[in-house]
Amino acid sequence: MNKIKSSNRFTIIVIAILFAAPVLLTILMHSQWWPYRPNTTRNHGELLQPPIAVDGWPDTSSTLSIEDKPPIWTLLLASNSDCAEACQQQLGWLRQVRIAQGRHSQQVEIQLATGVSLSSPQQTAVKTIFDELRLPDARQQANLQHAITQLTPVEAQTGLTTYLIDPAGFIILRYSEDTDVTGVRKDLRRLLTWSNKARGSQ
Repeated sequence: MNKIKSSNRFTIIVIAILFAAPVLLTILMHSQWWPYRPNTTRNHGELLQPPIAVDGWPDTSSTLSIEDKPPIWTLLLASNSDCAEACQQQLGWLRQVRIAQGRHSQQVEIQLATGVSLSSPQQTAVKTIFDELRLPDARQQANLQHAITQLTPVEAQTGLTTYLIDPAGFIILRYSEDTDVTGVRKDLRRLLTWSNKARGSQ
């Protein structure tokens, strides 16, 4: 009986470590104690140094709970106005980026943050493009806008910008409106591969 209890306890500990390892490693890599800093990077987006933390992240209201799913990476599309034609087109491309991740697509969430409230037709339009799109509530919107404004002010408040947020709640990459989404797809694929290997999954 004692052997069975010990075995069960060991199994629970291993599972807890597998879930926590990617997030803890991400936090460590963002800290001053991580010694390695590459001189060149393979990323297509602009690597933010230092990364910007989003208050209240990860969002526990997400339908993708950490108990059921691995850590979630977020593609955030930020618009300084509403979400008109160009914004909706970019959402369509980000949806394709998510789909391209194959069986790991459920580890990717897309959110939209706008400078003004969306009209009912626009809300319908963006939900038609991607029905799993998350629209932050007022508190989440304020936290995201506060984080974004810590970046270069002109770039942060102009046009459409895509940000990649890691599972620990840090904005780590930024993509301008004219960035080829193929680069976004490649960056995300590389991060998912690394994250899943760190967790011990394929």
